[in-house]
Amino acid sequence: MTANGKLPKGYVRLKDGRFYKPKTGAYVGGFNAYYPNRRVNRIQISHYAMSNDVFFEAILGHELIHAYHNHIGLRDTYGSGSFKLYSENEAHSFSAETLKPYISRSNWYERKYNHHVNIVNQKYMYDHPAFTNPFQ
Repeated sequence: MTANGKLPKGYVRLKDGRFYKPKTGAYVGGFNAYYPNRRVNRIQISHYAMSNDVFFEAILGHELIHAYHNHIGLRDTYGSGSFKLYSENEAHSFSAETLKPYISRSNWYERKYNHHVNIVNQKYMYDHPAFTNPFQ
């Protein structure tokens, strides 16, 4: 895991520590790069995601879920399209559940929580096996 490593192609590191992909307009707190030849995952967490312990837990857990899914072979089993649906659904659900107890503390937590819930509800509603979240 790294915070200062080389970003994937198409991403830039903003002054506030977030990662940004100009082509899609996506801001991300972290990412997981998977190297199938070596069966290695490299997780990179932005400095922005390390701004507090709760957000760090939500982002790190999100990326660890992707790494776990790669490790148990879901990408190979379901193909990259279905794998993305499985993995993103579980990862965003985990992030939302991690942030949920804190939404009454500030609008910041509520915005982060809503972001993850909206992604699950709009993009990744997908029936998937329950075993795919290692934190359950």
